Amino acid sequence: TRGDTFRADVFLVASDSLTTPVVKVGDFDTVGLADYYMVGEFDSLFIESGRGKMRVPASEIGVHKWSGIVFQKTTQGTKTYPFKSVYQVSEASISVSPDKMNVFYIGPDNPVTVSVSGFASDKVKPGLSGVRGSIRKARKPGEYIVTVSNTGKCKIRVDAEISPGKFKNMGSKEFRVKRPPPPISSFMGIEGEGNITPGKLKAGQGIQAKMKNFDFELKYKVTSFDLAVDVGGGLFQTITAKNNRLNDKMKQYLKKAKKGQRIIIENVKAKSPKTPIEKISGITMKVI
Repeated sequence: TRGDTFRADVFLVASDSLTTPVVKVGDFDTVGLADYYMVGEFDSLFIESGRGKMRVPASEIGVHKWSGIVFQKTTQGTKTYPFKSVYQVSEASISVSPDKMNVFYIGPDNPVTVSVSGFASDKVKPGLSGVRGSIRKARKPGEYIVTVSNTGKCKIRVDAEISPGKFKNMGSKEFRVKRPPPPISSFMGIEGEGNITPGKLKAGQGIQAKMKNFDFELKYKVTSFDLAVDVGGGLFQTITAKNNRLNDKMKQYLKKAKKGQRIIIENVKAKSPKTPIEKISGITMKVI
């Protein structure tokens, strides 16, 4: 990838010579079919354990041709072995994959996987911009947790360490930031509207706030609600609870509920550990 270094070893696969070869890189020509010689400018490679070490900065994108000659001394004189090869330099590609969906939500932890082709995960450094929030490492290499606190659009910028202490920007990916859908009130399994028996009314202890069709871990708790009981003549008796539990006065009314009577749970408010208090849907029940 661009910004990296192309590396190759040049050596003779089968050689019985005990002498160190000479490897030159550049253009070559031939006299007859066996004698090869360098033409124009060329470089001599460093030799280590009988291998020529080719090291070239990968600075230009595209296909690069390279060639040269291995010079090997033998008892019959110096033999020449030409070689030709190619290598390709491409732009490093980044991958920022949301593990849930292509959006970040305010409140829950948003898991993402970040990688850059050609770089180990410990050489990759993502950053968050565009909204208030943070990105931190998760348990596994390449995995991160994004938290955000305001709506809009944000970007995950990805840098890679191309040399010790030197980072290069490899690109970025944009995400939308939204509020999570509100939870739904639930009482004894009833959500929205439904019928309820006197037995279930008496067994009920409180109101729950449930997330529906939401893939993230986000738990809400009801902080207050009103219970309105139909007392006849189009009138309702309303009682307020300051938490998610039915208080004693509410339980007394529910124990006396009769068939056909309507009971309404309204003004329900709930919050999660990471979101403010908000009003959510209520419940309308008919005693059967």
